[in-house]
Amino acid sequence: WEDHFCPVLVVLSVAKDFVTICRKIKDAGDDKWTWDLTQPEILSRADFIKKLEHGRCGGDHSWAVREFEHGCVSST
Repeated sequence: WEDHFCPVLVVLSVAKDFVTICRKIKDAGDDKWTWDLTQPEILSRADFIKKLEHGRCGGDHSWAVREFEHGCVSST
């Protein structure tokens, strides 16, 4: 665990055209959290991809996960 990481979302299911996710978290006590699975969101695949993109200086967009795997995530 790194204290500068934060929860983004969890995928609950994947269908042909849609992805069901959960972005809401709830307090689990003792300075811990868990996903609030009572509030799922259904997104198109395109909208799902947009949730995991971030802007870059060059105007490109990259998957946050791909950037993390390459060690390019900034803690600022």
